[in-house]
Amino acid sequence: MCVEAAWDRAGIRGAPRITLPLPGCQLLSPAPCFFRSRGSCVTYGREGSANQRKEEEKRRRFWEEAWQKGNIGFHKEEVHRYLRRHYIRLAVATGETVFVPLCGKSRDLLWLAEEEAAVCGVELSTLAVDAFFAENALEAARQSYGPFESWRSGTLQILLGDLFALVPADLAEVRAVYDRASLVAFPPDMRRRYADHLAVLLPSGCRILLVSYTYEQSELAGPPFSVPPAEVEELFGDAFTIELLEEEDALSDHPTLRARGLTALTESARLLVRR
Repeated sequence: MCVEAAWDRAGIRGAPRITLPLPGCQLLSPAPCFFRSRGSCVTYGREGSANQRKEEEKRRRFWEEAWQKGNIGFHKEEVHRYLRRHYIRLAVATGETVFVPLCGKSRDLLWLAEEEAAVCGVELSTLAVDAFFAENALEAARQSYGPFESWRSGTLQILLGDLFALVPADLAEVRAVYDRASLVAFPPDMRRRYADHLAVLLPSGCRILLVSYTYEQSELAGPPFSVPPAEVEELFGDAFTIELLEEEDALSDHPTLRARGLTALTESARLLVRR
């Protein structure tokens, strides 16, 4: 889908654009992005309301504190088994871009790069981004682009900033999305916003490998949060086709969550395709 069509779908006509040469993820600087969600006009994009900026700062403080205290039970030292098993379903050709929202310092990023994909992550925590490059002995070329700071090494880059500041043109060239820790990072009142935002950002045909958890929410405050199958369908069913790829008991794979009191955990992989 062309950039103009993406903006038309977002409800903008003739928005001014300034192209910035960001490899793998083209960043533009348009006017604020508006799109209609469930009968109300919601603002996303380069600029937001004062309340949205406060929300962003609150999220930033929360995640920076989590990384500072080491409260990162969502982080895995090994490449996720679902990514290894189901990556082929994303149909990513050599050099095509895989977008990884809320990527943290995941080793999955390196695995994707080794599969010869261009990798574009977005992460709110400076500590996480710095740790990723330091722990993997990667030299980062850093440059400011719009509301983000780009950290890049070869075909792998992370955009340091707020996921909700992305606009459709940023991901116009993205072939696929790998969401292992993004949806489950959001509390219930933010998951609808996240799903709607992805629907606006992604071009038709874009594929998502979505990993989610189901557990008794009263046992664990989260994140990661429980997102049951019915909620996945409710959040994404209108804009995406959904196919269950795998589902299994996974508590033994998450000792940190078990130590926090969790007694049962189902982990699922789904393939979503933008209609």
